[in-house]
Amino acid sequence: TAPLFEFDALKPVQVKGKAQPVRVYRLLKAKAVTGGQLRGIEGLYSPLVGRVQEMTELKQILSRFYDGQGRVVSVTGDAGLGKTRLIDELNRRCMRDGRAQWVDGRAVSFGEEASYLITRDLLRNMLGLDLDSPAAIEEATLRAAVDQLLPDQIAETYPYLAHLLDIPLDEASAQRIKYLEGDALHQRILQAVQTFVAVTSHQKPLVMVWEDLHWADPSSLHLLESLLPLTQSHALLLFLIYRPPVRDSRMAQFQQRMVEALGETSLVMQLGPLSQAESSQLLDNLLGPDTLPENIKQLIIAKAEGNPFYLEEVIRSLINSDTITQAEDGQSWRVKAGIDTITLPDTLQGVIMSRIDQLDPDTKRVLQVASVVGRRFSYQVLTQIVDNLNITH
Repeated sequence: TAPLFEFDALKPVQVKGKAQPVRVYRLLKAKAVTGGQLRGIEGLYSPLVGRVQEMTELKQILSRFYDGQGRVVSVTGDAGLGKTRLIDELNRRCMRDGRAQWVDGRAVSFGEEASYLITRDLLRNMLGLDLDSPAAIEEATLRAAVDQLLPDQIAETYPYLAHLLDIPLDEASAQRIKYLEGDALHQRILQAVQTFVAVTSHQKPLVMVWEDLHWADPSSLHLLESLLPLTQSHALLLFLIYRPPVRDSRMAQFQQRMVEALGETSLVMQLGPLSQAESSQLLDNLLGPDTLPENIKQLIIAKAEGNPFYLEEVIRSLINSDTITQAEDGQSWRVKAGIDTITLPDTLQGVIMSRIDQLDPDTKRVLQVASVVGRRFSYQVLTQIVDNLNITH
């Protein structure tokens, strides 16, 4: 939860069954986070391991993008292989000078039938709106953006963008939408988003990251498909992040149409697992080269099968269970006696479930509620639901 919320450290308390006092925290508020901030281990950091060829290719694409050449880049791979980390690393290394606007949006597993979910996320980020922005601020922000970028097309764009973002409509805007339904409304929304994205990218090169696209709703995929041609005439770079599509699935059909439409200007980058040497390097980067006994290190590497997220979650689990603790110097780590007897789950899901099993009942319940609300959510929404269920938090 550390990447998602801000906490206030309280005085440690003695808990039955624990030899040492347990650290206690008060929940303060939710953080504004991007995809790459949702993973990693607090207090530990590793530079990007492996992916040298992929990063070199992405840097070349970004260089040409700065010269005005748009592109569509798909980054695919199984869960936990570092798709988001790769793109976030590109952002961190190459976007510090502010030469381009970088926005991201994320689809969610339960949102495949929720129209425009990821599109809405991206547009809100383009406008600088967060999940808790008051309606009046949202309306004023969108109106100011449209007035500035599209002064001659306000009537053709503002009502449909406002409708898409669930912003209350004024009377004139409401009249434009009132009698539009189904495909007619969808086409107006597509045109409005196309126009807004095109003008935005003309003002400043625009990078749009579509994360977890394998969960995207049909409306968002259709809208994304309508944006693809803009990459051939505008400073627009689209990163599409998704797991390898199942044959004949909606995502597989989208990928095929995209490749057919764009040809060589569309790049599909398939990420594979890390090598054993790279997995070993990642563990050394996180904990230090001599922290883990060699047999335990090799066991973790074998179980992970090159999945960096599995490696991180195993280390996190060992830290949470005090099997690995931080030394007094605050820089190094030490291993508890008896680590040779640990058993590791065979799957990433098993690692996460073992961590959940260590939580107290109320915390588990809050986690269950949060998982239903979504991967990114408003703190106020979560608090209201938790309060209504009388869960201690």
